[in-house]
Amino acid sequence: MLQVADNIVHSIFQKTATVKKSMASLGKRKVQLGYRELNWLSFYINKSGCVFIGHTHLTNAVFYNIVACVYGDPHIVTLDGYKYTFNGRGEFFLIQTPDNRFTLQGRMVPAVDNETVDVEATVFSALAARERYSSMVQFQLTEDEMSIEMLVDGELVDFSNERELEFGNVTVINVGNNALSALFSSGVFIEARASNGFLSTVLTSLSSSYRGSTQGLMGNFNGDTADDLIPRGEVVGIPLNSTLRDIHIYGLSCEDMRGMSYNICR
Repeated sequence: MLQVADNIVHSIFQKTATVKKSMASLGKRKVQLGYRELNWLSFYINKSGCVFIGHTHLTNAVFYNIVACVYGDPHIVTLDGYKYTFNGRGEFFLIQTPDNRFTLQGRMVPAVDNETVDVEATVFSALAARERYSSMVQFQLTEDEMSIEMLVDGELVDFSNERELEFGNVTVINVGNNALSALFSSGVFIEARASNGFLSTVLTSLSSSYRGSTQGLMGNFNGDTADDLIPRGEVVGIPLNSTLRDIHIYGLSCEDMRGMSYNICR
């Protein structure tokens, strides 16, 4: 059975004293460190949501931001920091904008116990993301489900010679430790990491230009958790203290009934 800590997930790909010091003093402040000083990515989950610490080649600096994330089987933290659990099966919009400026979709499948038996929990097996004028980026498990791979515009990305590769308005990065990321020209950042036969963590950070214009499982990005769970087609969200059944019904409203429109192949 999946064993996921409900109160904290802490993943550090390269631990250093500087990382620990930065994490201890984050608060609401922006952290600027030289890119060449560190090569790491870490996050943890607290009461305000996922705190992301990473790097960007565009500014040559380390930065952090509070972002949406998915972890485990699966727990979801919205862009505004509300945490809930949704065990859907099928293809779902994690983030969608009414004008289709950006879309992030995910495929949820039954979790497997001892490699043979389906359990009630579900997990993410694939993602697809695209901005209006960008290449389409797909994250998915390899054929043996032991690792993660990436496709851009339907072609498998080869990271054997380069850690970072440029495509149409998006840079894709082999972060290491079974994690891949995509940084879009607008500042949208996505990272997915595979372990135990599924995409165990997904991190998403949006630029401020998307505030107030998102819907989907990762919520309404406006700084207010109270309206994060707005069913598609509605204007009023369900209460955050709703029953698990009502939250599940909300989650089902985010399903892509057409199937994965970006054609995730597994």
